[in-house]
Amino acid sequence: MKMLKFLMIAFMVTVFTSQGQAQEKNWTGTWQYSAPSADYPYQNGKIIFSGEEKELKVVLETNGRKIEARNIKAAKNQVSFDLTIEGELIKVSLQVKDKKLTGTASYSGGEIALSGKRPA
Repeated sequence: MKMLKFLMIAFMVTVFTSQGQAQEKNWTGTWQYSAPSADYPYQNGKIIFSGEEKELKVVLETNGRKIEARNIKAAKNQVSFDLTIEGELIKVSLQVKDKKLTGTASYSGGEIALSGKRPA
C-alpha cells in the first residue's frame, strides 16, 4: 500500500511539473502587440519573453527602443510586469489563451487595452 501511495505521489508531481513547464513555454518568444489607444510611438511593437523557469525576462521593443521590464510575475497563463516609459510607471497585466495575448497597461492616465499574437 505504501508503494502504491509513493507511486501515485510521484506520478502527480511529474504531471504537475510538466504542465507548469509547458505553460511557461507558452510565453517564450516574440509577440507582436497592438495598443490602438496608446500614444503614437507605443501603439505597435514587440514583446519579447525569454529565459526559463523563474528567470523570465521581458523586453518591449517599439520605434527602435528597447525597454526592459521589471517585477515580472508569471503563473499559469498570466504574466504581469512593470515598465518605465518617459518617466511614467506602467503596470502591464497579460494572459495567453488560444495563442493570443490580451490584457491591459495601467498608468496614471488610466488603462490601455493590449492584444498580441506571434508573428506568422
